[in-house]
Amino acid sequence: MIVVFGLFRIGKHVKRIPWAVMEGFTLGIAVVIALQQLPLVFNVPRGGGTETLEVAWGTIENVVGAPLNLWALSLVLATLAIKIVWSFLRKRWSALAVIPPAP
Repeated sequence: MIVVFGLFRIGKHVKRIPWAVMEGFTLGIAVVIALQQLPLVFNVPRGGGTETLEVAWGTIENVVGAPLNLWALSLVLATLAIKIVWSFLRKRWSALAVIPPAP
């Protein structure tokens, strides 16, 4: 489907979508992805249910009652620190600009 959109040059119409709508959509996806990672980070079972908020709430309840998995939590924090520091360093040293911080 993306290839067909490209062939018909439909992407140029994205400019007509308000910036706030694009930001809200992107933030919403980011929150859903982050919530899906909670069971992996804290080594707890995923919350039950079929709706996103229901599953997220159940997962958060499981996280609160579980002991901390320090190894997984350290890995997540180290990854975030590298991403933030790398973005900062790319602005300082132009030679690093060719290496992206994330895909």
